[in-house]
Amino acid sequence: MHNPKFILMPKPNKKSTSTISFPTWKEIIHSFIDENSKKDSFKLSEFKSKIEFFQSNARVITDDMANKSVSLAMQMMIGAAGEYVPGETLDSIIPRIKEAGFSSNEFYTVFDLLNSNYCIKDETINEKLGIKPENFELYNLLGISGHPFKVHEEDLPHFIRWAGVAFLLFSLPGFTFQSNKDHFIIKFRVNVSSSEIPEIAELKYVTLEKKCFLSNDSVGNNKFIPRYHFDRWSIIPSNEDLFVKPQFVSDFQQSTFMNGLNYLFNASLLNFPIKYLLMLEERILQDRNKGISNEINRNISEHAGIESSFDEYQIGDYMVKTIRPKLTELVQKWDSSHSSKSIENDNQAIHQAQKLGLLPIPEKIKALIYSRVGE
Repeated sequence: MHNPKFILMPKPNKKSTSTISFPTWKEIIHSFIDENSKKDSFKLSEFKSKIEFFQSNARVITDDMANKSVSLAMQMMIGAAGEYVPGETLDSIIPRIKEAGFSSNEFYTVFDLLNSNYCIKDETINEKLGIKPENFELYNLLGISGHPFKVHEEDLPHFIRWAGVAFLLFSLPGFTFQSNKDHFIIKFRVNVSSSEIPEIAELKYVTLEKKCFLSNDSVGNNKFIPRYHFDRWSIIPSNEDLFVKPQFVSDFQQSTFMNGLNYLFNASLLNFPIKYLLMLEERILQDRNKGISNEINRNISEHAGIESSFDEYQIGDYMVKTIRPKLTELVQKWDSSHSSKSIENDNQAIHQAQKLGLLPIPEKIKALIYSRVGE
């Protein structure tokens, strides 16, 4: 018998973790688009059609990128469907730069999107980087020609993958891009052992930061297409823990939308299971598996209204038996050195997920993921 002075409250209806379902990246992309495309002028049906093409060809695009090519993504860019508007022209920008000059660690190039080459190169590249302008070519940077001036082998696969994502984003209907204003920023390391400047050659690697501005050309009838991109480069000391990931700069609303899609498109290409990524995300701040399980259960309850029952023993098993092996397989696919290194602990797993651009999960996307957890 129980004391009648006390009311027995019903226990929460906790669901077995085997009945909890997590959303796919495709589902999250569509939910994210629906939440961020509210303005009347947004071409939602055309936008989703382009996304469907990307998702249906994701495996082919991924293999294309893994083979040091962004040809499919480039084709999507050439068939660009965004709204491209005029702005300051290259004919006015370049003479002004030549007259005013850049700082001692900056130079510029112009990339021809149709012909896939640098059609204009700053004459000061050699005096600032120690690399002759004729050697500053995409095929060298990609390591295709065998020239020593190339992207660091650890950064190369990520550089290629993110370039493909950037081309896709710049091709989407619904976004507006003003010539030589809207851009993205990305950093990566390059081998400068062949530099003619001894102080730079001794470093072996430096980091290049690139601000990449779309440059639109008129095709008549007041219509414009992205024909070039104007790149402003900065030379900075190399960072061993550099994570290659672009950041898009436009008006606030468009930047927020694009950077969210930037994360999601990359995650979709890598296709690492969301359930396991959430566990790694919580591991960043939690020292113990008990803390991870508590945070996952709390977030599912808060955002999805479901009482889940993940526990510390399940988390431990997932980390050792599933997450590390799956992440090791993914890392090896995107490792230019073709090493057989394996991930041996949680900290290594977190670090590699950061290099892949999977962590940290943006807060709004993290909340969206948890809200789509189901039974």
